[in-house]
Amino acid sequence: MPDRLTRPVSVSDVIAACRTLPEPGWHRLMHDHLRPKHAATLLPIIDVDGAASIVITQRASSLAHGGDWVFPGGRVDDTDGSHAEAARREAAEELGIDVAD
Repeated sequence: MPDRLTRPVSVSDVIAACRTLPEPGWHRLMHDHLRPKHAATLLPIIDVDGAASIVITQRASSLAHGGDWVFPGGRVDDTDGSHAEAARREAAEELGIDVAD
C-alpha cells in the first residue's frame, strides 16, 4: 500500500473540506434494511510531518472479514448517547486513543 495516494495536505485542509460535505443519507439505506444494526466509524486523521494521514487497522484473521483494512468502529451500544460517542468508544477500545470532540 503506498504511503500517500495523493499530494500531502494539512489536517486543517481536511477539516475544512469535511465541513463542506452534505448531511449523511444513511438513514434512507437503514430504513429499507430488514434488520438494521446501527454502527459508527471513526476516520482518524493525524498530522505526520505537516501532512494529514489516515489511521487504519487490519482485522485479525480470526474475525469475520479477517485481514480487511478498516477504520475503527462498531455497533452502537445501548450505553452510547450517540453515533459519535460510539465511534469514540470504539476508537478507544481498538486503538487505545482518547478522541476529543
